[in-house]
Amino acid sequence: MRTGKPLWISALTGLPPETALFGSNIIPTEKLVYVAGCALDAATGEAAWSVPGSNIALAYGRLYTVSEGKPGKEEGTLWAYDADTGELLWERIEPAFNPIHPIYPPSRPAYFPVVADNFFYFYNVRSERVRALDTLTGTLVWSVHRPGVQAMAVADGRLLLLFGKKVEVWAPRSEIYFPEVASGQGITTLITLNNLSEKPTTATLSFVAEDGAPLPLPVEGIAGDVSTLTLSLSGHSTKTVQVLDRGEFRGGWARVVSELPLRGTAIFQNRVGEEIVTEAGVADAPPTGSANLHVRGAGTFSTALALANIADETAQLNFRLLDAEGKQVAQQASELPPQAHIARFFNELFDADLLAGLQLDWTNFEGSLVIESDLPVSITSLRTKNGYLISSFPVGQPVR
Repeated sequence: MRTGKPLWISALTGLPPETALFGSNIIPTEKLVYVAGCALDAATGEAAWSVPGSNIALAYGRLYTVSEGKPGKEEGTLWAYDADTGELLWERIEPAFNPIHPIYPPSRPAYFPVVADNFFYFYNVRSERVRALDTLTGTLVWSVHRPGVQAMAVADGRLLLLFGKKVEVWAPRSEIYFPEVASGQGITTLITLNNLSEKPTTATLSFVAEDGAPLPLPVEGIAGDVSTLTLSLSGHSTKTVQVLDRGEFRGGWARVVSELPLRGTAIFQNRVGEEIVTEAGVADAPPTGSANLHVRGAGTFSTALALANIADETAQLNFRLLDAEGKQVAQQASELPPQAHIARFFNELFDADLLAGLQLDWTNFEGSLVIESDLPVSITSLRTKNGYLISSFPVGQPVR
């Protein structure tokens, strides 16, 4: 740098031909220099390896790259690679980011990936959404509609969004979800909330109907039906909310938003009169983009599940039924509208004619149900006997 002479010059010949370098970023390290998806030896400039992607971010020993959609192409791609070797760790297909740059000039990248706090943030111009992925798995954690974002940054755990002459600062908040809440026809639900902090906190509990609308439910100690409750919890305390049975069945899901982290349990109670006959408890269910759960039978014992779309956009779902050996026997695509909820026995997720054509013994069937979603959904699974809830099944999720 004292002489102004270049140490080396690289022609970047190893990049895929479709890579758009205009507006791409450069990330230098002691060993490698990353230019778009090309890793150059820092001492010689020779290409060590190259991968697709125009805009990049480096964190946690990984190189994250983004490839925008091309004119006429309906999707773009995000990748995570080992930063030393270029080994592919995960990829995610997204609706095309900005196929023909209708809003953003070429000098302003339309997706500006940012990696911080174990999240991979990016902006999808086409859907006008800020989205956050889990850096280790590529699973979508959350998505919010914010038209007109021009830049983003993360500092002190807060997300900053630039809109022309305005800046928004988004602070993290704690949310937990119960994919099933039921009331009526002999079923009640007891929700318990635990404050994990020594500090007091306030929480808002909201009941949501199957169609995503507020769900008024009868709650012990409160006159009339309510869809929202504000609760105060002192340090390390527990709060319970008993949903009652007033006759007509009402089902949905629940969301708890709090200032400090909480954990909770939903206990489903089968009653005869005022007496509780059976109970089944399920912990709050973190949202996920993929899950695997055990399923059994359609007779005396069976598996039921509840699924809630916590996002404000429609989730594209894919259900795959596997037998005990892991062989796929059925597949069904479906949609779940924003904030909507379904509660079904596992076999009810599939077209009846499709299942009839398989000629399987459904009474004694045992296997797995794989659930895939392009948006984070909250899932719980329950074991039933003659229609009564008797226990819960764990829902497998990607390991971080």
